Amino acid sequence: GENLTVTVSLACGDHCGKSADWWVVMKADTTGRYWYTLGAGWILSDAPVRVYGGPLFDIVSFEVPDTVDLPLDSYTFYFGVDTQRDGLLNIDSLFYDQVQVAIH
Repeated sequence: GENLTVTVSLACGDHCGKSADWWVVMKADTTGRYWYTLGAGWILSDAPVRVYGGPLFDIVSFEVPDTVDLPLDSYTFYFGVDTQRDGLLNIDSLFYDQVQVAIH
């Protein structure tokens, strides 16, 4: 009965303006990985789907939409920046943070 709000922020510092891929993923324990896209919202996929590719800029606060009415489960939300802008999720150049949420 409570709302879940997930926000991301980024202080790009010396990397502002450099090209990168951005990723937002919600991993549910029972149903898989959902990748956030600006055009289609959350997409269930085993393959990574980036949310943005382009120059880095500061994000003070961005609320990730459509996180209401999630089924009961445990979730891990990730926000990552990959400094190799090529549309591929490159673990060696990925910087990310995560938060875990349990909906009971």
